[in-house]
Amino acid sequence: MKDYGRYGSKVDQAAHRIFDFGMSGDPCLKETGKLCEKCNDLLTAFYHEERLYSVHCFRCGTVHLVEAENPDDAAAKVGW
Repeated sequence: MKDYGRYGSKVDQAAHRIFDFGMSGDPCLKETGKLCEKCNDLLTAFYHEERLYSVHCFRCGTVHLVEAENPDDAAAKVGW
């Protein structure tokens, strides 16, 4: 398990956890059918409660946090 305590603030630690989770290929990540604007790979999304989603691109390693009604709407905010 990765040591997140080496990152300064709790916000830094949380950001690294979300990024690492998104790059893990966890089965809870939902494929959205939307494409990354940067590299045109498929985007995946994960629901974090209260309409907060993290949208992930495995190819270029980007993660976005967005508020949306569903995973497809979340991905549409950062992809096409």
